[in-house]
Amino acid sequence: MPETKTRAEWVAMIRQAHDEFVDGFFKLGDTLIAAKVALRRGTFLKMIETDLPFTARWAQKLMEVAADQRIRKASQGSLLPMAVTTLYELHRLTDDAFERALASGEINPDMTRAEATRLVKFNVIQEERRVVVPYYRHAEEPEPRVASGRRGYIMVDDPDETETPRLVHSARPKPAAAISEVTPLALLQINRLADNLADAIKRGDVEKATVLERWRAAEARLSSVEQNPTIN
Repeated sequence: MPETKTRAEWVAMIRQAHDEFVDGFFKLGDTLIAAKVALRRGTFLKMIETDLPFTARWAQKLMEVAADQRIRKASQGSLLPMAVTTLYELHRLTDDAFERALASGEINPDMTRAEATRLVKFNVIQEERRVVVPYYRHAEEPEPRVASGRRGYIMVDDPDETETPRLVHSARPKPAAAISEVTPLALLQINRLADNLADAIKRGDVEKATVLERWRAAEARLSSVEQNPTIN
């Protein structure tokens, strides 16, 4: 005769299996992180390619998600989907965007990867709009100015010698062409690049000295452009 269980007993068993699944998911990510730190450079990737049942890209996603404390905390309350690809998309959100979406219920256990991707793209656009961007150029005069006798403007001879102002264009020479425009997306990408470099250093993928050397070279180039605005 098959064993019978009450609804409460089934609930307890399913919850236990769910918790074990979640714990195992993060344990797998943590173990990969530990192995990457312990093994010699190059050995970790070879191990994944030859000995493990998933790709290096999949392992990278597992490690990044497991290292995200926001996801670990929310997963304890069963507030997140359990698909790795969906969690990886949510991992890309800023802290503020993640908390807002979690509080509103936009992030939920039924969330799909497509929905997570749309959420990330939407917040990237919103973040771009909030960024204050310096433009290293002078805007051309959109409208003609009124002659007032001030220095820098052409005075128009009035045959009636009245004080009526006349519309004229600025006599100042046009500024040189813009060096460049720093778009909000470019600034956001620079910030993300810095975060990715910091993570790469922590994982041991790149030496800190190498990153600093390249960074200083880029900084020197930007400084030379600032001192010589004619450089394109």
